[in-house]
Amino acid sequence: MTLMKILKVIDKKYLLSIKLIFFIINMQYFTLHQFRRNFAADVFQIKKSDYGYGTGLILFTTFFTNIITATISDKYQKSKAVLISILLISSLIFQLFFVSVFAGSSIAFWSIMLMYLVFLMNIQPLFDKICNEYLTQTANVDTKTYGKQRLWGTIGYMVGNFAIETIIKRKDPNDSGKTFYDYTYLTVYKIVTTLVCVAMIGFLIKPKTTGGTRKDLFKSWKQLIKNFDYMFFIFIILLTGITRASLTLYLTEYQTKVLKIESYDISNYPNFFQIILKPVNKNPISTTTVFGTVLELFVLALSEQIITTFGLSIPLILAQIANLSRFIFYYILKPEGNPFAYVCLIELLKGVMFGLTHISAQQIAIQKCPKHLKTTSQMIYSGTFTGLSTMLGGFIFGKIFTTGENNISDSTTQTGKNFRTCCYVNACISTLALILFCGKMLIDYVKKRRANKKTENVLDTGDLISDN
Repeated sequence: MTLMKILKVIDKKYLLSIKLIFFIINMQYFTLHQFRRNFAADVFQIKKSDYGYGTGLILFTTFFTNIITATISDKYQKSKAVLISILLISSLIFQLFFVSVFAGSSIAFWSIMLMYLVFLMNIQPLFDKICNEYLTQTANVDTKTYGKQRLWGTIGYMVGNFAIETIIKRKDPNDSGKTFYDYTYLTVYKIVTTLVCVAMIGFLIKPKTTGGTRKDLFKSWKQLIKNFDYMFFIFIILLTGITRASLTLYLTEYQTKVLKIESYDISNYPNFFQIILKPVNKNPISTTTVFGTVLELFVLALSEQIITTFGLSIPLILAQIANLSRFIFYYILKPEGNPFAYVCLIELLKGVMFGLTHISAQQIAIQKCPKHLKTTSQMIYSGTFTGLSTMLGGFIFGKIFTTGENNISDSTTQTGKNFRTCCYVNACISTLALILFCGKMLIDYVKKRRANKKTENVLDTGDLISDN
């Protein structure tokens, strides 16, 4: 057996191709994710209230552009070609952020951001669809193992965050070593990760045509909108996405300006512990992000067992409980001392919420749609979770975070009060989602019991007639 054949056997057994692509594609996708709010303010002087509103409107727009991309992909069965094109185009647009003539221009920022996100937001749902088709077409593999593949995307997200913070973080020697960020080298990072992504997808993914192409671009996806169960599921995802958006938009600012989390002084620790703790202590923002993914990795690794044991609905309920708990803990957390460790512990709940939501919702999105609408369903689910929800979150929480910003000299104190209000509103939204979803499950259970009883009565009547 040749080396190539051995590699192919190993690849099919362990699904190495999908894992590697998930890893690198998330490093590419999340290039500007963690520091995008800071980047907008530092380079283009965008106000935090304007950022929330503007990003929300753009992501709302991407919900519809994503559907157009999905219909094209589904109709022509060219997901791989579409994904590679989008990766390259989004990377080229990203470079425009660093053209010196655009610096400080809000018009330039929003124009580039619109073009960038219109393409970028297609990447993950397109690859999710490719991944599920790959799993379906691979012998002895079930789509329940999707979570184990996505786990490597989360690892890529973690590695990328550490790499990016290391690349951009600087100390100002003229200002007592104050931390600042130099975003210049993100251009190189984006180009390298994009080229690696394109090469991997081009050589490692060999899609098969599955049939069921569309006859038009709009008629088919409207079938989903008329499906009550599917739309109820999307509404729950919308509520979950709104709560996600608030912390995505404002948590880093709260951590750096209000909580002021910093590295701990570990100089008095034994050398052995210093060596272990130094990597996580050096970059506190990235470390909190890692804690936000630790339990997500655990959930994704056990996704097949979780879905087999609990089904698809129970994980969504547990995700809402974790989400609610996260906001309650942030609400009661006081900005005293250096709450670095407490923030890390709270962010563990984020991983539970994200992990359980993705392993169940991604499967539900596929199950509740016709075979030829898989990409469209993924785009609607993804667009709702990130696009529609961010628009609503931007308006709701943008309004909250502008409260009192012009009337109080101590903006840090006001930001802290606004963040607690934000947590309170989010807790209410999470509670609503939890009640609605549990109520829907109860109603469905009662309906199923009644239907089973009717079936049993019909069978009993048939037995009596046959006996007579």
